Amino acid sequence: MGGDVHGSADAAVRAVVEGRARAGENYASLDLPPPEQRKRWRLSPPPHQDGWADAYLHRRDCGQAGSTGAMVSGEEALAALAGPDVTVLCPVCRPDTVLKDRR
Repeated sequence: MGGDVHGSADAAVRAVVEGRARAGENYASLDLPPPEQRKRWRLSPPPHQDGWADAYLHRRDCGQAGSTGAMVSGEEALAALAGPDVTVLCPVCRPDTVLKDRR
Protein backbone atom coordinates (compact mmCIF):
# COMPACT_ATOMS: atom_id res chain seq x y z
CA MET A 1 0.00 0.00 0.00
CA GLY A 2 2.17 2.86 -1.22
CA GLY A 3 0.45 6.03 -0.07
CA ASP A 4 1.19 9.44 -1.48
CA VAL A 5 3.27 11.10 1.26
CA HIS A 6 2.89 14.57 -0.25
CA GLY A 7 -0.85 14.09 -0.66
CA SER A 8 -1.29 13.17 2.99
CA ALA A 9 0.85 16.16 4.07
CA ASP A 10 -1.27 18.46 1.89
CA ALA A 11 -4.41 17.00 3.45
CA ALA A 12 -3.01 17.62 6.94
CA VAL A 13 -2.22 21.25 6.09
CA ARG A 14 -5.71 21.75 4.66
CA ALA A 15 -7.26 20.19 7.78
CA VAL A 16 -5.41 22.57 10.09
CA VAL A 17 -5.98 25.66 7.95
CA GLU A 18 -9.68 24.89 7.61
CA GLY A 19 -10.06 24.28 11.33
CA ARG A 20 -10.58 20.52 11.07
CA ALA A 21 -7.46 19.39 12.93
CA ARG A 22 -7.80 16.13 14.84
CA ALA A 23 -7.30 16.18 18.59
CA GLY A 24 -4.09 14.42 19.60
CA GLU A 25 -2.35 14.86 16.22
CA ASN A 26 1.00 16.68 16.13
CA TYR A 27 1.00 19.36 13.43
CA ALA A 28 4.08 21.21 14.70
CA SER A 29 6.20 20.37 11.65
CA LEU A 30 3.76 21.93 9.17
CA ASP A 31 5.08 25.50 9.67
CA LEU A 32 1.66 27.15 9.46
CA PRO A 33 0.88 30.83 9.97
CA PRO A 34 -0.75 31.76 13.29
CA PRO A 35 -4.53 31.11 13.37
CA GLU A 36 -5.40 34.80 13.06
CA GLN A 37 -3.50 35.00 9.75
CA ARG A 38 -4.97 31.88 8.11
CA LYS A 39 -7.12 32.56 5.08
CA ARG A 40 -10.42 30.79 5.89
CA TRP A 41 -12.90 33.09 4.19
CA ARG A 42 -13.59 34.12 0.60
CA LEU A 43 -14.79 37.55 -0.50
CA SER A 44 -16.38 37.03 -3.89
CA PRO A 45 -18.17 39.30 -6.34
CA PRO A 46 -21.94 39.33 -5.85
CA PRO A 47 -24.19 37.20 -8.06
CA HIS A 48 -25.36 38.95 -11.22
CA GLN A 49 -28.93 39.26 -9.92
CA ASP A 50 -27.75 41.12 -6.80
CA GLY A 51 -27.42 44.75 -7.85
CA TRP A 52 -26.77 46.35 -4.47
CA ALA A 53 -24.05 44.28 -2.77
CA ASP A 54 -20.35 44.94 -3.35
CA ALA A 55 -19.20 41.49 -2.20
CA TYR A 56 -20.34 38.25 -0.59
CA LEU A 57 -18.50 36.61 2.29
CA HIS A 58 -18.27 32.81 2.17
CA ARG A 59 -16.61 30.02 4.10
CA ARG A 60 -13.53 28.65 2.38
CA ASP A 61 -15.31 25.56 1.03
CA CYS A 62 -18.63 27.12 -0.03
CA GLY A 63 -19.74 26.00 -3.48
CA GLN A 64 -21.61 29.25 -4.03
CA ALA A 65 -18.36 31.22 -4.09
CA GLY A 66 -16.69 29.22 -6.81
CA SER A 67 -13.05 30.12 -7.22
CA THR A 68 -13.52 33.84 -7.76
CA GLY A 69 -12.63 36.51 -5.27
CA ALA A 70 -9.93 36.73 -2.63
CA MET A 71 -9.17 34.53 0.36
CA VAL A 72 -9.08 36.58 3.57
CA SER A 73 -8.32 36.03 7.27
CA GLY A 74 -10.94 36.27 10.00
CA GLU A 75 -9.83 39.79 10.88
CA GLU A 76 -10.06 40.85 7.23
CA ALA A 77 -13.52 39.27 6.95
CA LEU A 78 -14.75 41.22 9.99
CA ALA A 79 -13.22 44.41 8.60
CA ALA A 80 -15.06 43.85 5.30
CA LEU A 81 -18.35 43.44 7.16
CA ALA A 82 -17.74 46.61 9.18
CA GLY A 83 -16.39 48.64 6.26
CA PRO A 84 -18.17 51.11 3.99
CA ASP A 85 -18.76 48.60 1.19
CA VAL A 86 -21.88 46.43 1.33
CA THR A 87 -20.69 42.90 2.15
CA VAL A 88 -23.41 40.26 2.36
CA LEU A 89 -23.08 37.03 4.36
CA CYS A 90 -23.68 33.99 2.16
CA PRO A 91 -27.06 32.48 3.06
CA VAL A 92 -25.84 29.00 2.07
CA CYS A 93 -22.62 28.53 4.08
CA ARG A 94 -23.57 31.05 6.82
CA PRO A 95 -20.13 32.38 7.81
CA ASP A 96 -21.77 34.40 10.57
CA THR A 97 -22.24 31.23 12.63
CA VAL A 98 -18.45 31.04 13.06
CA LEU A 99 -17.53 34.72 12.91
CA LYS A 100 -20.02 35.73 15.64
CA ASP A 101 -17.60 34.41 18.26
CA ARG A 102 -14.80 36.64 16.94
CA ARG A 103 -16.56 40.00 17.29
